Amino acid sequence: MPRPRRACDACFKRKIQCDAAETGSRCDWCRHHGIPCTFVRRTSRPQHAPPPTATATVSSSSSSSSSSSSTSGPDRCRLRVAAAALGQIYISGHNLGSFCSRSGIPYFTPEGERCIYANTGRWPCLRRDAGRRNAPTRLLLPIRGPGLDLPDKAAVRELLATYLASDFRLVFPLVDGVLFEQTIEMAYGPANVDGRRSARACVFAFVSIVSSRFLGADVQLVVVDGHACAAEAQALLGDMLEDANMTTVQTLLILLTHETFCGRLQAASMYHAVACRALFNLDAHVLVSDERWDDALSLPDRKRRHLRILFWFSYVFDKDVALCTGRPPVIDDDFCDLTLPAWCDDGRWFAATTEEEEEEEEAAAAAAAAAAASRRQQQPQQQHPPPPWFPGDLRLSVLKSQACRHLYSAASLQQPDAELLRAIRELDEALERWRLTLPPTFSPSLAPARHHQHQQQQQQQQHHHQQQQQTQRRATGRTTPLDTSRSMLHMELHLHYYYLVNVIHAAAGRCTAVADDDSAAGGLRTSLELSVEASRSTLQYLRQAAHRLISEGFWIFIFYPMSALVTLFFNVLRDPTDAQAWSDVDLLSSASDVIKTMPVGGITARELAYLTDVDDFVAELGRLARCALSYSSGYDYE
Repeated sequence: MPRPRRACDACFKRKIQCDAAETGSRCDWCRHHGIPCTFVRRTSRPQHAPPPTATATVSSSSSSSSSSSSTSGPDRCRLRVAAAALGQIYISGHNLGSFCSRSGIPYFTPEGERCIYANTGRWPCLRRDAGRRNAPTRLLLPIRGPGLDLPDKAAVRELLATYLASDFRLVFPLVDGVLFEQTIEMAYGPANVDGRRSARACVFAFVSIVSSRFLGADVQLVVVDGHACAAEAQALLGDMLEDANMTTVQTLLILLTHETFCGRLQAASMYHAVACRALFNLDAHVLVSDERWDDALSLPDRKRRHLRILFWFSYVFDKDVALCTGRPPVIDDDFCDLTLPAWCDDGRWFAATTEEEEEEEEAAAAAAAAAAASRRQQQPQQQHPPPPWFPGDLRLSVLKSQACRHLYSAASLQQPDAELLRAIRELDEALERWRLTLPPTFSPSLAPARHHQHQQQQQQQQHHHQQQQQTQRRATGRTTPLDTSRSMLHMELHLHYYYLVNVIHAAAGRCTAVADDDSAAGGLRTSLELSVEASRSTLQYLRQAAHRLISEGFWIFIFYPMSALVTLFFNVLRDPTDAQAWSDVDLLSSASDVIKTMPVGGITARELAYLTDVDDFVAELGRLARCALSYSSGYDYE
């Protein structure tokens, strides 16, 4: 027989003494208040706390502050570390989504979807797996052991000569002409020579990335399967990882570049991690010298200089991928000597040339290309190609690293809002100092100088089309080294700058504005405005310049417009009555056409499916943004 309850429901709820068990009827309290004396309550059991509800709007900073304060300290820290890492969409103190590290396509959390519904009256219709299902994967190549024949030796040398004379080498300084000649000799030498296996792997890797770019236009060679060459280089790498040498590092970084060109950033990151370890073993992270680029170097000095170049190439990739994918960087700045090369700015900033001078340079470049075959037998020591530029700017890469460490490391996620805002302000000031060191032609800026910037870009675009119509060589996208490299440098600096401004100030989304702290609220507003303006500038710039990007950079550059789209979208949701809201929606809706103009190397079914996903995502953001504008006005957009 169940034991009778000691107190009725009413007395139990009020924690008062109940005499119902003694009277056998209603207790004294229930009788005096005229309510039934019941015993129907359920046995209390531990209950899980209900999930937190989303804020009604993305602008309710005060409500998010109160909800955050109700969370215990340790629990709140765990939530911040889990939800506010790189690659997350964090607005007004709430984690609303995340960027797919493989494709850059965002997806929203359930809280983000509820927030969108609260501001638009519509639920988002987005595939949760859109960013993953068409993410680049490794091609299914036939299973084979090492044994693929190397291409003709003379053809490889011709590829090397063309590579060294190209603007492609300026951005991807993966091999040194003198040292790679030795690698070629070893790869085609006797089978019993030590190092032949690693040399063959390096040659296969080199052919995999340069053959698709230079074959046909500059070098006549039998058809080469770049993917098969990359697979052969990977197979040959198996027994080489124990022996860290420069040839192995070159092979790893060339394969990294090949995987990046193919859009397989996960595989590229794995090659990068191994290459960094090998560079550390070779002390490349602390090798510093003050020689100038044209100084005569001994063979050991040349090897040391090239190792340092490979380190800086890895450093740039490390910080770019960390910001794009949200993965922690591999290289720790505190263990590296980051003294910049004395020649890092040599030849980067060219004065503008007249049309006659450009024609003379084009004729000289054509003559040089025609003589490339006869020069390939010469010793590369007699050639002095210009120093490399690397992707973007080395100083800017150092600032990217500081942004990762000060704004998105596990330690930084636990700092008070005031310290976070101070770190944002200091990084913004450092970024502005960097911007002011650039020549005016290359110095990026936000909206105030945008119209002048676009006028320059339109002139460059018209000149580019005129060049394309002149010769078949330029129809393949290769103009003179001066034109192509200078144009690409201009685009890289602008896109990297806008993206970093967005990344720095988007970190303020983790803060919750305190009502009685005007300085904190003002700092949040400023960061929000700068993040939005950088996003506008990204899409405006790509409208004019997207078609001139190199196809090899598509899978890195694609993260920039996707990030800008999300920032603009949530800004429309935050303040649909803003004067620029409608223009932002138009800019957002046109982003699909902008992305379609970005060159992609080798359109396959996978690229087409990916672009379809991007179209669907942009169209849905445009629909929801218009719904937000109409919803705030009191009428139904649909």
